[in-house]
Amino acid sequence: MMISGLLSLFLLSPAAQAQEPPRGVILGPGVYVIDELSEDPDGEWLGLAQAPDGSWRLEKVTAQISQTLLEGDKPGAPTGLRVAAKGSGRILLMMRGLSLPGAKVTAAEVSYSSSRLPGEQTITCNLGADTFKIWGKPIEGTDKAVVKMSLEGVEQELCMLTASEDSSWDVLWAGDMDDDGAPDVLLAVAEKGTGHKRLLLSSKAKLRNLVGLAGEHSYSFGN
Repeated sequence: MMISGLLSLFLLSPAAQAQEPPRGVILGPGVYVIDELSEDPDGEWLGLAQAPDGSWRLEKVTAQISQTLLEGDKPGAPTGLRVAAKGSGRILLMMRGLSLPGAKVTAAEVSYSSSRLPGEQTITCNLGADTFKIWGKPIEGTDKAVVKMSLEGVEQELCMLTASEDSSWDVLWAGDMDDDGAPDVLLAVAEKGTGHKRLLLSSKAKLRNLVGLAGEHSYSFGN
């Protein structure tokens, strides 16, 4: 199935292209409008799959594409694309254009500590002998919140968002995906009617950083 008119989410300026390594394409199963897809989703992907016993692995998966109405049976409702993935287990993420070493994936043990303040929570992740934290808190005197990651005295800002009841962030997966013994994170941010998934890998990290952006996907909130 060929889909024309798809808009790339990864366009960079010539100066940025000279400085930034190429990013992959990531996509989660869901329903999207065409403009929310950076390329034809049909065909083969590398999937992050969870087996029935709870373990995780990387495996080749095939996307299954079907058309659907975005607003139910409402007359004149726009048509979207439902993207599913066929694999050996539950597919959390589909990836293309990323160099990952093999099927081995180690998931971190994750615990949550939340607050009533918008944007504020702490997620503690145990990966082997290492413990890293991803935490967010409002920035005093502003309407913003910042999300950071810390490990062994190194701290890195991951993103900023509006500190409101309509905004949120979460860790969809944490562990070691690229088999280098260092933490990787799949981060989700929802803000102003738009969701963002960001795959952050240790193998993409710049100097003095913990992780770097390997792929990002933006979509209408709720997909």
